[in-house]
Amino acid sequence: MLNFGKVSVTKGLGEWIALHKRMAPKMSEAGMFFRFVAADPNEETLFLVIEMTGDVGEILESTNSPEALKMREASGVRVETQEIISPLQEHKVWATEATSNSQKIAGEIEIPDDFNLEDSASYLNLSDKELLIWSGISLEADKLYFIAECKEVDVSGCEAISEIQALYYP
Repeated sequence: MLNFGKVSVTKGLGEWIALHKRMAPKMSEAGMFFRFVAADPNEETLFLVIEMTGDVGEILESTNSPEALKMREASGVRVETQEIISPLQEHKVWATEATSNSQKIAGEIEIPDDFNLEDSASYLNLSDKELLIWSGISLEADKLYFIAECKEVDVSGCEAISEIQALYYP
């Protein structure tokens, strides 16, 4: 199961990455893996792609144990703000070398029933000045979620979710 979600943090992406590195072995044992993380310009909201291959009960037990909650809260994770934006049927990281100082946007757009993930960039009408970083199709196959690097944050026909500042590829 794949999920595209978000969570609020108070200590930025760097502190979250350090937390992830400490918790990754236990999460991996339970069958939970972060595949992609993006932060808004203030690094107060993180957008995450999470893959869960294990038993959901074990994953919840592992991530919501008193010890795990204490670690997450000490690292600035506002646990109560966790939200699944959408389950995904598939996703793809298209680029791992996005320019750090370029403008990026997370967005969503409705897609036709026969949509193919490989057609994401052309469907979004991205020019050569823009770069598709990540995209994912909702479980219902009615929306494409994406993060794109662009000279101007203006992807017509799309609903903007957030500007993006920083990316992390676990």
